[in-house]
Amino acid sequence: MHIRTANGEIRAAEVTLDTLQVGPIERHGIAALVAPPNSLDQSLLGLSFLNTLKGYAVSGDRLVLTP
Repeated sequence: MHIRTANGEIRAAEVTLDTLQVGPIERHGIAALVAPPNSLDQSLLGLSFLNTLKGYAVSGDRLVLTP
């Protein structure tokens, strides 16, 4: 699949993660994309995970997750 990023278009593979854990928060069956090495400047935490939360907010340089 082709996706658009701030740096242009890249190819990525669609996958379903059996388990995704961020700190104490664990989710199962999360849809994700896997991009080729060095194609993105940083790792991204997508809305497919964030939308499973009660809430999330950016506070300074921190992402605060509410399970």
